[in-house]
Amino acid sequence: MSEENGRKRTTDERLDALLARHEALAQTVELIAGMQVKVEKEQLRTGRQLRSLGRLVRLIVLDHESRLLALEGGEDEEDDEEAEGDK
Repeated sequence: MSEENGRKRTTDERLDALLARHEALAQTVELIAGMQVKVEKEQLRTGRQLRSLGRLVRLIVLDHESRLLALEGGEDEEDDEEAEGDK
C-alpha cells in the first residue's frame, strides 16, 4: 500500500499524498454545498410555482362548474318551455 513503483514511500511522501487527497475532498465538499444551495432555491421556486398553478386550476374548475350550471339551468328552462308548448 505504501509502495510506489516498487519502493516504499517516505513519511513526507505519504503526508503529501494525504494532504492532496484532503484538499481534493475539501473542494468537493464546497462544490456539493454550493450545489445544495442552488437545489434548495430551485425547490422554493418550484413550490411557489406549484402553489400558483394550484390556485389557477381551482379558478378554472370553479369557472367551468359555473358555466356548466348556467348551461344546465338554461337547458332546463328550454325543456320546460317546450313541454308547455306541447300542451
